[in-house]
Amino acid sequence: MRKRVLCCLLIMTLVLLCGCGGPEKSADAPAEALPAAAPTAAPAGPAAQAVEKLLSRYRAETARVSAQAVGDAACLIPSQVLAQFARDAQTAQAKAEDGRWVFSVRETGDHTYESTAMDLYKSDPSLLSATPDPADETPQDHQLMGDYDVTGGGLFVRVRAYDAAESLSAGSAEFTDTLNGETTGHELFSFSVRDGKLYFTDAAMILTAGLDGLEDHGKYLVAAGWISPDGLDVIEYESDGAEGLPDPATLEIAALLTAVTPLTRVQDAQGRISVSP
Repeated sequence: MRKRVLCCLLIMTLVLLCGCGGPEKSADAPAEALPAAAPTAAPAGPAAQAVEKLLSRYRAETARVSAQAVGDAACLIPSQVLAQFARDAQTAQAKAEDGRWVFSVRETGDHTYESTAMDLYKSDPSLLSATPDPADETPQDHQLMGDYDVTGGGLFVRVRAYDAAESLSAGSAEFTDTLNGETTGHELFSFSVRDGKLYFTDAAMILTAGLDGLEDHGKYLVAAGWISPDGLDVIEYESDGAEGLPDPATLEIAALLTAVTPLTRVQDAQGRISVSP
């Protein structure tokens, strides 16, 4: 029973942190009392125009493949990151200087929280009537009042930094999240346009949820490959750390496959889509 309560508390913590971009909301506020999110206008300006010029070449291909390759979204990473680049450039009022976009955006929020067992009971009364596990001989604790009072959270900081050619022929981005100075998220993205193909590499830190919070085992989920107006080849694999990632300027899938073990591979050649393994 105690393990279930602690897991629920962790889940509540993660949900609170996911809302770092907006104002804090009372846990007791009814859903209908919260204001509806205002529609976000499309970013404007030179950065947005450069992104649109680049992505328009590949949009039909990624849309077709992502619709047919159910559950795979790796081919959408470049469009997602570059769309964020356009929004951040507008927010930061960034300007290309000496032929490059070099800027960063920093977001912060104080998300201290306190959760008690009564909060859990109100959200899920079944916690008091959980069926004991016959294989678990640990005495069940039904005293949910007072024993479980957890305070946590704190200062959440998100930094997105960019360095790209003014024409977006190549570039990179780094996203870092911290909570009270401890890293809770890290992503590295780079891209290069070669021979009409958009080559890219994206590495995102793998974090697992434990009873003591998020655990970092030093591993990254890497997506690497290329997209053209009428085809693509993208693989995903795990990497021990963020060192030695493929450089999109020289990336060749055949060579990369000799060095890593892919978790998935999505290919589209002449309209024939294959997903493996």
